[in-house]
Amino acid sequence: MKTAIIEETPWLLNAKNESEQLKHLSFLLDLKRMAQELECALAKLEQRQNSNGSWSWFQGGNEDWFITQYIVNVIAHLQKLGAIKTYKDRFDILVKKARTFLENKIRLDYEHLAEEIKSGQTKWEDNHLGSLQILFLYGESFYTDSKSNTSFTKIENYYLQQVKTYWHSNNIYLEGMCALIASRNHDKQLAELIINSLDQRAIRNPEFGMYWKNKWSWNWHELPIETQALMIEAFYEIKKNDKDIDEMKVSLLKNKQTNHWGTTKATTAAIYA
Repeated sequence: MKTAIIEETPWLLNAKNESEQLKHLSFLLDLKRMAQELECALAKLEQRQNSNGSWSWFQGGNEDWFITQYIVNVIAHLQKLGAIKTYKDRFDILVKKARTFLENKIRLDYEHLAEEIKSGQTKWEDNHLGSLQILFLYGESFYTDSKSNTSFTKIENYYLQQVKTYWHSNNIYLEGMCALIASRNHDKQLAELIINSLDQRAIRNPEFGMYWKNKWSWNWHELPIETQALMIEAFYEIKKNDKDIDEMKVSLLKNKQTNHWGTTKATTAAIYA
């Protein structure tokens, strides 16, 4: 019976380490230590940012669109929470350089698309909205009041129109991002349309709360914890229904394996939510 219980509840083995982790909690929450850790993390980000504003997955590696955008988005989360006010100027410099790099990546995509259209391979009105374009627009949605490059407006407006036309051609994670993009760009009608669509497809369970079924994978936009966290962010900003948000938080907590959510990326998303 003991063996069967362990096989059915493997997370109980992780619980053995929880008491040890709790012993270190007061140490981790020491304000002086937290300030030192933040300074160390910021210095590492500064050191590892490439001259063109990008970051690599590993030090000395090739520039990477996704990881650069991911870092910018997490910094935006921290800024929105008011968690990095002490180092505002230094973080602003990092973000400004990174946004320039990201705008150049989108610009190259747009110019390549224009060449394909000119040669008759496709049309402007076709679906050219990929996951990285949505991720970029989501990141930019945190900075709608501080556009870094006004000459970029035409390109950004094209992809915003793509969101309006093709938001439903994506999975629920990217649809949630589209809702936030629309809301922060003052398209309330589209934001509510997407949220209502997501609401209708949600599963509600008295024990497991409110959640969505999806074909999960290791792709960054097909991960269950990150998706649930993004849904909470979207419903919190757009629908503002406390009952739904609380039910979604229940589902997020139910996915917590005793003392963590599986990866640092998933844990970061869950904590922000």
